[in-house]
Amino acid sequence: MSTEVSGADEQPVPPVAGGDLRLVVSAEGSAVIVTATGELDAATSPRFRQVTEHALDAEAAPLVIDLSGLTFLASAGLDALVSLANRDRPFRLVVGPSIRRPLEMTRLDQLLDVYPSLDAALG
Repeated sequence: MSTEVSGADEQPVPPVAGGDLRLVVSAEGSAVIVTATGELDAATSPRFRQVTEHALDAEAAPLVIDLSGLTFLASAGLDALVSLANRDRPFRLVVGPSIRRPLEMTRLDQLLDVYPSLDAALG
């Protein structure tokens, strides 16, 4: 996993061996955004869980998890999303068309607060 930082408010997440997932934590307005790009699978889901759970627990601000840059979402990633949904704090999930399909097939789109774009989730 690699990290990428392009703004002053963005915090890189240290890489982990095995897997191709990039995570960036940033703030926009009153929201905290965790942006994930690459693949969310068995190798990368533990780090994804750690970062998103920390953001969900540590911040009083609304949390938006942006998965629109994912190229692959495995069952381990779906499990991580279910685990987050079972916590006491709501969050907004941004997904692109290729990631929306697995959510619809598993009916997670009915459990999660899903948005088609970051602007829609922040609005």
